[in-house]
Amino acid sequence: MNEKREDLMKSIAVVFPGQGSQYVGMGSDLVKEGNFSNRMEQVAEELGLSLKDLFALNTSDTTVMQPYIYGMSVALYELIQERYDIHPFIFAGHSLGEFSALTAAGSLSFEEGLKIVKTRSNLMHNSPKGTMIAIIGIEEKELEMICEEVSAETGGTVKIGNYNTSSQYVITGDTTSVYKVRDYIENQGRALRVKQLSVSGAFHSSLMEAANDEFNHAMSDVVIQKPSSTIVMNVDGELYDSPDKIKELLGLQMISSVQWKKSVETIFAERPELILEVGPGRTLAGIIKGVNRTQAIANVGNKQQLKQFSKQIRRLEVV
Repeated sequence: MNEKREDLMKSIAVVFPGQGSQYVGMGSDLVKEGNFSNRMEQVAEELGLSLKDLFALNTSDTTVMQPYIYGMSVALYELIQERYDIHPFIFAGHSLGEFSALTAAGSLSFEEGLKIVKTRSNLMHNSPKGTMIAIIGIEEKELEMICEEVSAETGGTVKIGNYNTSSQYVITGDTTSVYKVRDYIENQGRALRVKQLSVSGAFHSSLMEAANDEFNHAMSDVVIQKPSSTIVMNVDGELYDSPDKIKELLGLQMISSVQWKKSVETIFAERPELILEVGPGRTLAGIIKGVNRTQAIANVGNKQQLKQFSKQIRRLEVV
C-alpha cells in the first residue's frame, strides 16, 4: 500500500444507519462475498429463521429489523475492512447504528452486539405503542414549541426524537399527540415535508423509560472494551473512547433524543478525508451531503457499491 493510500485509510469516518433504512432482500447480493454469509446465518439463527426467509422479510417489526440491520451493517463493514484495509479514526451510528459502530470499533464482539440488539429490540417492541414522523423544512425552536403545546393539550407525550439537520427533525411520542402535531403543521398549508417512519414505537422518548431500565439491567454484566478509535455518541454528539462513559451514555440512548446534527458537526470538526456510510440505504449520506456538499462521502450498502468503493478511493488518492 502506498503512503498516500495508507494515510487515506486512516482518515475515514464511518457511520452506520438505524431502523427505517431497511428494504426487502438487503444483503442478499453479498452472500458469496467473504464471511458475509456466515454472519447473516448467525442473525437468521438468532431470529429463528432460515437465511432465505431472512432475506424475504417485508416488515417494520422492530424485533427482527433491528438485529437484521445490525448484522448486515457489521458484516458489510468487515468485508470492507478485509478488502480495503481501512482504519477509521472515527465511528458513529444513528440510534440502532450506534451498536454497529461499537462493534466495528471493537468495543463489542459481533455475537455480543447481536444479543444486545435483540434484547433492545424486544424491549422497545413491548413498550407502550407510539409513532415517529419526520418533518422537513421547519425551524427547531418552532417545532419544539409546537410539541410542548400539544403535549400540554393532550396530556400525552410528543417531542423531537431525532435532531438530524437544522431543518430536518423526527418527532416521537404517543400516536394521538404525534398526529396532532402533524395535523397542525399540515393545516398551516406551508411547504413542509412530512413522512411517516417505518417503526412501531415512540423511540427516544419518555415512553421508553421502563424498557430503558430493563435494558440497563441486561447490560449490567456486559463489558465494553476500549474502542480502536473514538466514537461519537448519540446522546450529546461528542467524542468518547472511555468504556465506562460509553456504557453510561448507551444507558440513556433509548430515552434521549438522537443528536445527529451535533454528531455530524463533531465529525466535520475532525476534518475526515472521507465519510463512509455502511449499511442499507443512504439516509445518513444524504443528510451529511445536505449539510456540506464539499465533503467526500461514500455509501456502501450492496455488492455494486462495494465494487464502486475502490474507484472512489482511487479518485481521492489523486486529489
